[in-house]
Amino acid sequence: MLRSNKPFDFKNIFKRSSKVAFILFMLASIAFVGSSCESQKKAAARQAAEKKAAAIKKAKSDLEALINDTNKTPDQKQKELDAIKRRGIKDPAVLALIKDAQDKINKEKEELKAKKEKEEKEAKLKSEKDKIRNLLKDGNVTLDEKEKELNRIKGLNLNDPEIQDLIKKLEDNIAAEKKAKENAKEVQPTLQEFFEGVVNSGSTTSANKKIQNALGLFASDDIPVLIVISRSGGVKDYDRPTTIRKYLEYLKDQKINPNDVENVVYDGNGKIKELELIKKSIK
Repeated sequence: MLRSNKPFDFKNIFKRSSKVAFILFMLASIAFVGSSCESQKKAAARQAAEKKAAAIKKAKSDLEALINDTNKTPDQKQKELDAIKRRGIKDPAVLALIKDAQDKINKEKEELKAKKEKEEKEAKLKSEKDKIRNLLKDGNVTLDEKEKELNRIKGLNLNDPEIQDLIKKLEDNIAAEKKAKENAKEVQPTLQEFFEGVVNSGSTTSANKKIQNALGLFASDDIPVLIVISRSGGVKDYDRPTTIRKYLEYLKDQKINPNDVENVVYDGNGKIKELELIKKSIK
């Protein structure tokens, strides 16, 4: 074996070893940093996925609760649904629930609208029915006022069997009142002649005879006689009610006829069943 006479260079070897060690250290550091960054990325991705999953889970829970809620109004539900929509979750299941919730809210809104319209229609019908019933029983409403109100109600075109029946009754009532007025015009001179005849009778016997003749026009001796003592617009104020016999006796005793015939109501036999007079001073 040959031996080298060149001395061993420890210093040079050490320098080379240090450089190699430094390079290895740097490589190890880079690998560590890279591994650490990768771990951080994975952790961040995992956290993001967990956050997204939690958001999706909460959205599903909120939407299911909203769909099944029976206490809130449609407007309250719509406000909550809009807030969920603003979360911007694009998960297919969440989007499907949003659609279901919106469809249900829209349906509830339509049902609420239909219910309100029905209630308003029913209230309107009730109001008009009550008006017709009042017209039928209120003796202070004039014929012109009845006809005007009848035409107004008919113009509403209310498709309701009961209100149509009431309209028919009001039409019949108006027709009967017109006929009564026409009959009253025909009989007024006769009644007035009887009344004047009783007042101007020369004797009690003559007056009594004329009273008996006058009573023949009436259904009975005690049919009511109403006397209007004041009138303001369509409102009449009446004196104390009396009967036809008492009124005729009054004319015989007082020798004066202070009233005119205002209205006459007949029964089915053509006899007078109700007489309305009015003070001559206010006619």
